[in-house]
Amino acid sequence: MIDHIIMGRNTFEKVLTFGGWPYEGTPLTVLSSTLNEVPPHLQGKAEVLSLEPPAILERLRAMGRKRIYIDGGQTVQRFLRANLIDELIISTLPVLIGNGIPLFGSLSGDLKWEHVTTKTFPNGIVQSTYHRIR
Repeated sequence: MIDHIIMGRNTFEKVLTFGGWPYEGTPLTVLSSTLNEVPPHLQGKAEVLSLEPPAILERLRAMGRKRIYIDGGQTVQRFLRANLIDELIISTLPVLIGNGIPLFGSLSGDLKWEHVTTKTFPNGIVQSTYHRIR
């Protein structure tokens, strides 16, 4: 079970267009150096921080958070480069997106993963889970 979500500003702004708050009951941190605060209706549900990934995780772990979900292309890349992701859940949708931020970007070296499971859904989504081999 996820007990905290970290996402970048771009992803957060996209989520705000969905209507309703899909993360009810799960605290969320938005990483941004340009956004100062969350909208009034999300006060107490989400916060904005401008910290490096190790400092964010240290802060969250001090609060007792253990299962943290990272979302957003640039944010995932930052946490991968800092060697802070132990599990990847990759969802493939039957849609080709014309532009956007690549999920992984360039890394300084190879990261090895072990396939754990793959699920398929009636809407065509395929979701695979991998654990990090260290």
